[in-house]
Amino acid sequence: MTPDKAADQLAALERELGPAGYVDFAVRFADAAATAYTQAPPPARIDLVKRGLTAVQRADQLDPENAAVLKRCAMLTGALAEVGSTIERPVLAHHFKDYMDQALKLTPNDHVLLHMRGRFVFHLVHLSYIERKAALMIGELPAASYELALVDLLRAYETEPTAIDNLLIIGKCYTQLKDYEKARNFLEQIAELEPNDATDEIYAEEATELLKSLPSS
Repeated sequence: MTPDKAADQLAALERELGPAGYVDFAVRFADAAATAYTQAPPPARIDLVKRGLTAVQRADQLDPENAAVLKRCAMLTGALAEVGSTIERPVLAHHFKDYMDQALKLTPNDHVLLHMRGRFVFHLVHLSYIERKAALMIGELPAASYELALVDLLRAYETEPTAIDNLLIIGKCYTQLKDYEKARNFLEQIAELEPNDATDEIYAEEATELLKSLPSS
């Protein structure tokens, strides 16, 4: 489907459903796009995410204080940033951070948002020279360190202590800080959990390998 045709369909739905109905539809459509992103082949999943993001960005214009809408804007923008080019990623990353910050003002204890922002800061530390230069052309980069990443990641852990992806990033932060005892503590918790899906299984395998690489206590 062409972008113009997709835009026409969304406009027709908005007229049919009205603002409140469209916002509800956009949230559900964004969730479906996020699920499909993990299952569809690369070209198709990028198209799905772009369509979902277009829908939910319009919902944000209609209801700018809607935390559920802002959360989906952040999720789909982040998904696009993961597969974007070196030039696209910095622009998407700035939008991603803005959406997360706005959503967390409305729902400060949302563990998914806290995890995403902590992971975002973690990845900022690892930007390549070219990516950092490209990002600085868009605007100032947020402050980034493993300690700052842990502020959000540990808050997410307090709210949802069994999230395998969050435990893994916490373990990676402590590994980089050479606090191997804390790294081991969080990584070992993953071994006690049942993965929810194939992605969790990959994270669990990564945690096992990272544990093996840690210096003996």
